Amino acid sequence: MAVPPYVTAGTTIDETWGDQIADAVVNPFASSAARSAAITAPTNGMTSTITAASALNGFEVYNGVNWAKPWSSPWGIVTATAGGTSGFGYVVVTAAQGSITTQVALTNLTVTFSMVTGRMYRVNAHCNFFSSVASDTATLTLVRDGTSVALAHTAALGTTNNNLRTAGITRPVVGNTTGSVTIRLDAERQSGTGNITMHAGAVNVATMVIEDIGPYGAPA
Repeated sequence: MAVPPYVTAGTTIDETWGDQIADAVVNPFASSAARSAAITAPTNGMTSTITAASALNGFEVYNGVNWAKPWSSPWGIVTATAGGTSGFGYVVVTAAQGSITTQVALTNLTVTFSMVTGRMYRVNAHCNFFSSVASDTATLTLVRDGTSVALAHTAALGTTNNNLRTAGITRPVVGNTTGSVTIRLDAERQSGTGNITMHAGAVNVATMVIEDIGPYGAPA
């Protein structure tokens, strides 16, 4: 049979049993602060939900160290600790960046977040390019903590923003460490002699999104 809490005939329903029931149900709280005030010593496996409307809130399980979303589920767009947009791991850039020849970081296309060991992340990114010299090509590079991990090349470029070429990257990133990780986009001229422009505007945006897509192993 399953473990308690169960009621045995002829016994009294006491405080201990009531506490066991409370620990086994999903406890709703208006905020994480309210939860911390109400549950000062959570037990491993206890569940709760934060009811305030936010993409970060919802069902969580106490894992013995902190409150976390269920390990087996995707956790969605990561929470940015730096960069990102409104605290989330996505960026939408509407400003062009020109005079690119050697590899340079693209302005504001950077997200720093807290990686969790055993989780799998997906990075989706794309940028549009043109050049001062016809038929040059450009490279979009995904960089993790200063190390290039993925490349995408454009087709031959035109010389105006009416003839753009796109470079896009979709890359799985393994959570092989726990702690702060920075993902950024770089660009450079792959071939040719001109100056490359990463074009962006109100509609022709440059973007990067980092999502937690689920576990690839057991919790660390």
